[in-house]
Amino acid sequence: MGVSKSKQFEFEAVLTNGTVMVEINHELDKYLCDGWSTNEPQYFNAYMKWPVRFSVTCKSARENDSRLKILKWPAYHEELVKLFGYEWEGRGMEFAHGWVSNARKNFAYDDWTKSYVSEHEEAHPARGISWDRS
Repeated sequence: MGVSKSKQFEFEAVLTNGTVMVEINHELDKYLCDGWSTNEPQYFNAYMKWPVRFSVTCKSARENDSRLKILKWPAYHEELVKLFGYEWEGRGMEFAHGWVSNARKNFAYDDWTKSYVSEHEEAHPARGISWDRS
């Protein structure tokens, strides 16, 4: 455990330390950069001119994100009330409930999903890691 910072917020966090060895798929990186440059030039300059990069996450990162969101919620709530009054709460909850209900109703690991995973297994730089093929 230690202290983590996010802008003006400090909170007790799970700190993870380790070493990661990676192989970057430079062909995929070039393909993505070329695609962004052609299709989304307004975003290309903002996102794609940095060196090749990646992110690693673990359970401690998700735990820290949850802790930070809980810490920030009072400030967000105050701003939402200033902007919209208390009406946002009912509409926001209704929208969130509808989204979750729709996602749950339509979420299935069916033949189409299996086909998509199979066809796109190389779409992730760490080949096959992001797809659960069970």
